[in-house]
Amino acid sequence: KSATGNTILGRCHFLSALSAGSVTHVCECGRTDEESSGTTKSIFIVDMPGFGDTRLDATSVNAEIVKCIALTAPGPHAFLLVIPLGRYTAHEDQAVVQMLHVFNEEALRHTVVLFTHGDELDDGGIESFLESAPERLKILLRNCGRRYCVFNNRAPENRMQVNELLTIVDSMGGACYTNNVFLHADRAIRDEQQRRGRSRRRQALRSALSLVRSEVALSGKVLERVKAIVVGGATGMAVGAIFGAAAPLNTCNSNALFYCQNHKHQTSRIIGFPP
Repeated sequence: KSATGNTILGRCHFLSALSAGSVTHVCECGRTDEESSGTTKSIFIVDMPGFGDTRLDATSVNAEIVKCIALTAPGPHAFLLVIPLGRYTAHEDQAVVQMLHVFNEEALRHTVVLFTHGDELDDGGIESFLESAPERLKILLRNCGRRYCVFNNRAPENRMQVNELLTIVDSMGGACYTNNVFLHADRAIRDEQQRRGRSRRRQALRSALSLVRSEVALSGKVLERVKAIVVGGATGMAVGAIFGAAAPLNTCNSNALFYCQNHKHQTSRIIGFPP
């Protein structure tokens, strides 16, 4: 997943390694500009630790979720569920359940399944692979509107795969996913920007709002406000039976990236949960 973030950015930014567990311990973000269909898009990616990382206690994981929400407010444009080709196990199911537990089932309307290890596909391509895929993966794809693409992270210089992803996200209509928590975080960030502007005696509100947003989003005052509503359970919603019986949440190691795409002079946001 971190390698996928690096491919999208076009450079080695996130720590990525072949490992049995997550190599991401804290939220990290990256930004790049990408040309697609004659338009320049600014992309913002947030990479966060896995929910099931046993090296982190529940308090630490919740703190990273709060940072993730603050950094991507008012919400991501797409969730990228990253799945290595040839592997769809109960862990991947649990990743989906955990994502929905945090963001609710509406998130599936903004989800793209992103298969990695594209270099391992045979002559039949991705369609041949999906024909023999586990039924639970087919159900997931249907619930995501059959939005999927394939990445070969061994060839990060291949920008066609990134442009394909951007085209898929464009086809979703351009509206970001949001909920009360993201809107609350956005309001908290704007309030803090204005407060800092006043305290620094900026000349105008516009100047205050131009403060680096990610810096303000990670300020103590903003994180405390977002944490209060997250801990209050505003994000934790009952998850319906997407695959039948819902998988347990306490062992999940989520494997999703959250992607936000805007057009020129705007910023896109992606959040990542590693395998």
